[in-house]
Formats: sequence, structure tokens, C-alpha cells
Amino acid sequence: METYKARLRPIENDNEEVEQKTTPIQRKDRLLTQLRPVCFQVGVVSQAFGSAYVEVENTKVICSVWPPRSNVQSRYSDSGRLWCDFKYAPFAQAQRRTRGQNPDERQLSLDLVNAIAVSIQLDKFPKSVLEVYVVVLEDGGNVLSTAISGVSLALASAGVEMYDIVAACNVAKIGNQLYIDPSHTELARAEGTMLLGFMPSLQQITYVTQTGSLTAQDTAQMVDLGLDGCAKVQLLMKQILTATAKRQFTLNTEHDQATNVKRLRVNDSV
Repeated sequence: METYKARLRPIENDNEEVEQKTTPIQRKDRLLTQLRPVCFQVGVVSQAFGSAYVEVENTKVICSVWPPRSNVQSRYSDSGRLWCDFKYAPFAQAQRRTRGQNPDERQLSLDLVNAIAVSIQLDKFPKSVLEVYVVVLEDGGNVLSTAISGVSLALASAGVEMYDIVAACNVAKIGNQLYIDPSHTELARAEGTMLLGFMPSLQQITYVTQTGSLTAQDTAQMVDLGLDGCAKVQLLMKQILTATAKRQFTLNTEHDQATNVKRLRVNDSV
């Protein structure tokens, strides 16, 4: 993977604010129901129990999972607990971030727990805390949905027992049109947005949040569009997990064969 290089965000033109927000945006690179290209990669943090890197255009997020630790500060519980730490890198946004966790980062940490915890078999970790860390390298919009998919992928790569992996997707309404996986510009002009966390294999929604003014018909259409987008994202997540497992299996097989050859040579020499 290439080394990340921070770059300044271009200054937005003030004339764009004069445009009516209700005017639909014509997409030139994809259809209204088409997702942007997504880059998934696992095992990016060698020290972690499991990790994942997710890149969607200008949004870049690294998620890492660490081994469960005993929660000595609480009473005994048959079920474990998920703990998330969400943090923006100082250079992730146009305005430099301060040290420590800001209120919006604390809220995003809670949102991640609400979206992911129900997918984990926490009864396998009695009186333990499963720690997850999320670092946003660059904020190009849809940070929470990107982090949800990344955390779920990192948990799966770590071998944590789960009911299903969680995929997330955003939908926005501009004028009378719905946009799946909206860009940063589209989000700025949206009348209403919806974020869905979904386990497609179990057909269960783990998280949903809605902003703006939307009718009941808009909400129903956005849910259908968002669920379809989540299913496509999860398909990509399964592909990267399968490819990683096959590659690891091949490496283990080659290592075992090499070890057996060495043993044969030693026995022959004796």
C-alpha cells in the first residue's frame, strides 16, 4: 500500500452557495443508484488483533481491533462489551484538529458501538472488553458509514465470532431525486439524508439515522435504496475476506511443505 500523503483541501468557491440547494446534481461519473469505487484492505496494522483500511474517494479510514481484556472495574457479566475510540487525524479536515477527543468524536464512537455491537457474539467474551480504534486520515464525507464497514471488516479479519458482518451506506435527497453514496458536494446540498447499517445475510438493520425534512414516501424509498447499497458493500467485504483467507492458506501450505522438506533432509543425513 502506498504511503499516505496529506494534502490541503481546495478552497470551495463561494459562488456555489448562491445555487439553489434544491437543484438536482447531474452525476457524470456514475448513476444515481451506483456506488463509488471502494478500496478495502485488511492486515494494515501488524501489531493489532485485526485491522482494515477503507478508502472511498477522499475518505480514508483505518480501523484496528485489539484482543479482549478483562474488565476489572465492573461486576461479573456473562456478556462482554464493545468499546470504540473514534478520532480524526490532525490533518484529516481543512481545519486542524485539536488534541484529545472532541464531542463529535465521542458521539461517533457511541454510534459505532450501537451499529456494530449487535453483530458480535459478546457472550463469547464474559467480563471482557473488546477495543476498537478508528482513525480518519482524510474526511471526504460519509465518515461514519465508512467506519462502520471498516470496523466490521477488521473484526472479521481478527477472527471475532460474529452473527454477520455489518455494511453501511448513505442515501441523500436533493430536489426530487435520491442519491446513493453521496459525495461531499452532494451532502452539502442535500435536503435530507439517511445512514443505514445492515446485516444482509440475516436481513437485519443494526443502525439507522435520518436528518433533514423527508416524507414517509421518501423514507421508504431511501431505506430500499440504502439496503441495496449495503448488500453491494457487503459483497465486496466478503470478497476481500475470502481472497485474504485463500492467500493465507496458500502461505501456510507452502510453509508446511518447506518444513517437511527440511525434516526429510535432516532425517536422510542422519
